[in-house]
Amino acid sequence: MATAEEQLEAAVGELPKAFGPDRPSSVGGRAHCYTSDELAILAGPRNEIPVDLISQVAREVPDHWDDFAGLYRRLTPRILPPLVTGDLPVDEALVGERLHEAVLAQWPAAERAAVDRNCQAWWRATLEQHPRQPTAMQALEFLVAYSGDVQPWLDGWTAAARPAASKHLADLCDHAVNYIDGNNRICLGFNQLRDVTAPGASDTLELLVGTLTDGNSTTKGRQAPGLRLRPDR
Repeated sequence: MATAEEQLEAAVGELPKAFGPDRPSSVGGRAHCYTSDELAILAGPRNEIPVDLISQVAREVPDHWDDFAGLYRRLTPRILPPLVTGDLPVDEALVGERLHEAVLAQWPAAERAAVDRNCQAWWRATLEQHPRQPTAMQALEFLVAYSGDVQPWLDGWTAAARPAASKHLADLCDHAVNYIDGNNRICLGFNQLRDVTAPGASDTLELLVGTLTDGNSTTKGRQAPGLRLRPDR
């Protein structure tokens, strides 16, 4: 059976095929941000676009482009591979927000499935290795922003039951203050825009919140199945 890392490599390798033949087309954008030469490069073959320009597009706000969703969709096979290896110099959560803003839910089914396989494989590979870049929390912030849901990824964390997954969770405990606001809510995503402790959150998430934020909670010291909140290190 393929390892989690091999599954990730396979999922990344499938992206160009799933998105079909590259169809370069004219790219319009704000002239004071991108030169005519840069716009021409973006309109050319996808695989010939320099990495630094891919990074700029990955972080750029939607209103810089005449067709933001179309451009982001076309360049996704160039954005995701370096993102999952930590080689894209862009905040992971920001890329997740941009994918969401590019109306990923309306992309062709084959493309959505390829992105989802990439994300699922990335999460499994992340939980199999510690330390790892991007970290589990950086990956989770992307996944929450991209999918709009925290529960499937927490379920995966719970099910992993591996030493590396426990160490990633210990990192979360150690840096919980970075994700908790003044109302004891865990907020993830770019600029902590996504409150993942809204009513209806699962028992797993509530357990994490109680353990991390309430020193007098009856959940103090408990752990979700497969996850040790304070593992021996």
